[in-house]
Amino acid sequence: IIGYYEMRKPTYMVRDPQMIKKIAVKDFDNFTDRTPVFGDVVPADSLFFNSLFSLRGQKWRDMRSTLSPAFTGSRMRHMSDLVGKCAASMMDYFHSEVKTGRR
Repeated sequence: IIGYYEMRKPTYMVRDPQMIKKIAVKDFDNFTDRTPVFGDVVPADSLFFNSLFSLRGQKWRDMRSTLSPAFTGSRMRHMSDLVGKCAASMMDYFHSEVKTGRR
């Protein structure tokens, strides 16, 4: 573990794989409120208002428990194949656009 400051805010960085696993899996409920991705205040009419990236506290826990069943290991493996096929299709499209001179 190393510590540093982001401006005036003390921050820790964990580099030990075993400790990362412990934090990310076993002690996950103790680390719900992370650094906000979109700033401290997200406007209520924003697209990101109810996203996992902006929710905090109990709202985040509730949303996580709702979404967790969608991200099991087998579903993620299946999704990986689907994402790979979509990426290959997109690359084929880009290559055809380049060959025809269109952007």
